[in-house]
Amino acid sequence: MTYNVHSGSSLFSRHSKKMAAMISGESPDFLYLTEYYEGADESLHKFLSQHFPYVDRKHSWGVNEGDAFYSKWEIDSVMRYNMLWHYSTVFRVQIHHKTDTLAIYCCHLSSNNQILEEGRWASMEEGRRLRCEEADVIVEALQNERHTAIVMGDMNDFSFAEPIKRIKSVGMSDAWWSGGTGYGSTYCDGMVRLRIDHVLYNKHQMKLRNISVVGDYEWSDHRAILAELSFANLNSNR
Repeated sequence: MTYNVHSGSSLFSRHSKKMAAMISGESPDFLYLTEYYEGADESLHKFLSQHFPYVDRKHSWGVNEGDAFYSKWEIDSVMRYNMLWHYSTVFRVQIHHKTDTLAIYCCHLSSNNQILEEGRWASMEEGRRLRCEEADVIVEALQNERHTAIVMGDMNDFSFAEPIKRIKSVGMSDAWWSGGTGYGSTYCDGMVRLRIDHVLYNKHQMKLRNISVVGDYEWSDHRAILAELSFANLNSNR
């Protein structure tokens, strides 16, 4: 599961218990949260820490703070990719359960909210440029990856945008288009509904069993994506 919880909202404390209940009901094996800022209500973290024995939470990884990873699988290592002047987070979490190992690339790519003096269009162009550079870092990492890999997170772009296309170019598929129903919007801004949160996987390495968008826009400006995958040898993991 990947979920932008938007803890900077004044309503986060009110809705964190609902988020916890939803996550508990879905019972993912691993969970990546973005925008869970230091100083925000800690009840969600306390609840998750009781249900996930392995936690890696970093509040100050560059400009884009608030990344947290919770897992029922043991965490072997966590490596962050540093990109100077980028408003993003990309890190690799390696986890294992018995004989199975996964590399999870957790991403919160740069947004279009750069606030440039040149105006909104220039800000959007700059956001796209930054995301393309971030995608190239992920592509290089995937080309050298020894384990089965998943890329997931708030990527701040559409499935067919250039940054996502670059990640797909090394054999990754968009899980939603492989098994989702309808458009599957994950982000709400007034009347606008967009799908900018993604789960990408390699069809030769894994089989998609199910994917859904869960949660409520009342709780955050994003909804969560939950994907159920199994290895090619059909040893299931979720």
